[in-house]
Amino acid sequence: MLTPKSLYAAFDTYPAPKGAAVHIREFAQTLFAHTGSGLLLVLGEAGLPSWQIEGSMQIRRLASEEPNYLKRAMLFGEFVYAHAEMLRNDLKIAHFRDPWGGIPLLDVKARSYKTVYEVNALPSIELPTRYGSISGRTCDKIRTLEQRCWQEADRIVCPSQVIKNCLVELGANADKITVIPNGAHLVDPAQINIPADAPGEYLIYFGAVQNWQGIEVLFKAMTFLRDMPELKLVLCVSGSKPRLKYLQKLAGRLGIEQQLIWHLKV
Repeated sequence: MLTPKSLYAAFDTYPAPKGAAVHIREFAQTLFAHTGSGLLLVLGEAGLPSWQIEGSMQIRRLASEEPNYLKRAMLFGEFVYAHAEMLRNDLKIAHFRDPWGGIPLLDVKARSYKTVYEVNALPSIELPTRYGSISGRTCDKIRTLEQRCWQEADRIVCPSQVIKNCLVELGANADKITVIPNGAHLVDPAQINIPADAPGEYLIYFGAVQNWQGIEVLFKAMTFLRDMPELKLVLCVSGSKPRLKYLQKLAGRLGIEQQLIWHLKV
């Protein structure tokens, strides 16, 4: 078994039916191919092994039943630190997606690796929309952790100019931020196995359903397509029960429930 030369840390379940998992897969595979071997540190869930080897890549998952988000984040930080400290003289690059993995990587003393902070979102902005009871004081503390990450990381990558501009406004060094737009692997339509029960014509949305994803805008757009009753919107989505229930009720109020086909993972 090869000693990992790079590490990728993400406070997220992998694999999973949402966009974050695609980011993790693409970045981690590219990083590990560049360095020759790598260690992916992620969250686990029932049915996923705590340790897995795929070629030159090792995957280690933290399986925790801790229901509190911030306590679970702290456990993940300890998990990341333990591995990074053990590999501090072997790693060339350590890449992280959030402060929960970033702070422990930056805390390792006398480390040999460079650090990359991948910013797709900031918990200090995102968490209040997910946990309405989170206090402003807690968000301020999280912002302090984020600030340390963008100040001390050797490089920062993000998927859009909007996020880069936001980071710069918050005090990040623009010179070390690289924008890498989201991409896609194009597939020959002839090679796609379309399900037997798929509608003749359809659009597809794949991912999570947080309120910043724009699902409401998508639903509103569907109201302008009622003259195309054969066109369906297939939703392959994951999310909380309250959020999914709200969206299903919204579809009913907009009169588009017959245009939607749901495939849910709660």
